[in-house]
Amino acid sequence: MGLNEGIQIEGIDMNIELVKICQQRGYKVQQSDCLSLPYDDSTFDYCLNIAVLHHISTVERRLKAIQESLQCFIHQQQFHCC
Repeated sequence: MGLNEGIQIEGIDMNIELVKICQQRGYKVQQSDCLSLPYDDSTFDYCLNIAVLHHISTVERRLKAIQESLQCFIHQQQFHCC
């Protein structure tokens, strides 16, 4: 991807077929639910959610997804949701 080699990028998706495509292209992606992320607290420096919230059925579940994302990264300052 032309990134700094010291950067580690990981991702999740619910769709196993999309996960397989990403894995075939060499990306570290696993199947998971954004309401129960497979990462320990304070794992990442940065979190990016793209096209996620509009797929979640209720406001409560959307807030849970945001909260789950916030727990996964260290400083809780670099969370972007689009």
